[in-house]
Amino acid sequence: MAYSRNDLNGMGTTVVAVIVRDAVAYIAHAGDSRAYTVKDYDVQQVTVDHSLVQNLVDRGEITKEQAEHHPNKNVITRAVGVDKRIDIDYSEVELDNNETLILCTDGLSNYVTNDEMVEDIKDGQYYAFADRLVKRANKNGGGDNITVVAITN
Repeated sequence: MAYSRNDLNGMGTTVVAVIVRDAVAYIAHAGDSRAYTVKDYDVQQVTVDHSLVQNLVDRGEITKEQAEHHPNKNVITRAVGVDKRIDIDYSEVELDNNETLILCTDGLSNYVTNDEMVEDIKDGQYYAFADRLVKRANKNGGGDNITVVAITN
């Protein structure tokens, strides 16, 4: 673990995880990896980033639009492996028929807008949705690792 080795001091990772049971998604997360729901061309962010800029938004010091381009956008306030303990946030979401749950790293959310997510799901080919999102993030300049999981009810 990063907290026990000097050469790894300050290193960690973010996490978003889900268990889906009886059309209910039980989501856990720490850091800036995200969960979204997509239904009827509407994208909703389920998780709230654990980051410096999110704290600034929450306090009303900057807008969401300013946060998207803030120089400290990638400074996270929670990460797995940095300390012996970590606070995890939990959410529950009831998934409707044809609703898609997306779990992703900031490699996607930093390079693909909500409107672009909707555009990539319009054709109804849910089986290829995650792949299309990764390709779009790379096309948009994706310079980070990009992980996407898409689950459709």
